[in-house]
Amino acid sequence: SSPFNLPASLEEAAQHPQSPQPDQKLPLSTHRVISTIPRADELRPDPEPTQQAPQTTTSNDNAKHAPHQPANNSHWVYPSEQQFYNAMRRKGWEAQETTIPTVVRIHNAVNERGWSEIRRWEYDLHGCENPRLVRFLGRPGDTS
Repeated sequence: SSPFNLPASLEEAAQHPQSPQPDQKLPLSTHRVISTIPRADELRPDPEPTQQAPQTTTSNDNAKHAPHQPANNSHWVYPSEQQFYNAMRRKGWEAQETTIPTVVRIHNAVNERGWSEIRRWEYDLHGCENPRLVRFLGRPGDTS
């Protein structure tokens, strides 16, 4: 790494989210689970040359540009325990290392259950049998 704690190369940057925190006491899994949630960007055609794509998203708003998503997977991939822990710490949330495996399992189960409801709603309301998810959007400060 550079003296400013920046990754020295793209290869190192790709591994950075899986690196343990300097003060981390317990090892966390770096295994990632593939969800049942299909990614929309896999089937979204590129705009015709005469059309312009809408500029309503930022580079991290969809999986096509999300650095934490493998480009070759047609389904969303959940973060590993280590990635989840690192993200919580980066965002300033308190995180107890011992609880992370359970938190990640709950996170994934809630997303899977939510997706099953979305599929039902999309079919009931729009007749869509195979919806695909464009992006996840976390809003932890908003009451739902």
